[in-house]
Amino acid sequence: MKNKIILIFFLLSIMSTIVLAKPQNKTLQTIRETYEKITTIEADFSQSVTFDGFDTTANSNGKVYFKKGKMRWDYSAPTRQQIFVDGETLFHYTPENKQVLKSLLKKNTGLPLDLFFNIEKLEALFHITPLEKTVLLLKPKEKGSHIQQMRITLAPLPKLGGLFIKEIVLHEENGNQSQFQFKNYRINKTLSEEVLSFKIPEGVELIELHP
Repeated sequence: MKNKIILIFFLLSIMSTIVLAKPQNKTLQTIRETYEKITTIEADFSQSVTFDGFDTTANSNGKVYFKKGKMRWDYSAPTRQQIFVDGETLFHYTPENKQVLKSLLKKNTGLPLDLFFNIEKLEALFHITPLEKTVLLLKPKEKGSHIQQMRITLAPLPKLGGLFIKEIVLHEENGNQSQFQFKNYRINKTLSEEVLSFKIPEGVELIELHP
């Protein structure tokens, strides 16, 4: 469960549109300006996780929904799962187990979550290195984030201009590696509160996780 939540943190970064420019301050300015144009996003995603010391890769896919301050991840394969982020609260619902895990999200930690919640503090929280014209490497400055680095690959997003994240590769300190790919973006479409709000189904056990 710990690894699952850490992996989900970085997915919040898909809301940060990044346009590269030679001066780094120009790049970060563009990130903030483009971010302000986004109100909602829907996208399809695929995820592959490689665990340190194992040859097999765990693959999954589904859809993500976002509205500033809230997020929902629907895993459709290989097993059905739902993850809701509402402000500082995360709900992880597994219908098969009839369980909901509730936890609180920390901020200002250098986790990928900060790409969304603290985008104005990006330079303060991460060491940022352009690797190629459309690739950025981010390393958390804060110790204890469990993340070693993130490599973000960008692609054109004509509707808003500039570039948008199409792939993120996350390296954890324990040696695990996760790759997320995004496609079929639907930007600034109306999302109802029902889509983004989680209600505990009847007969489902709620387990609160404490830091």
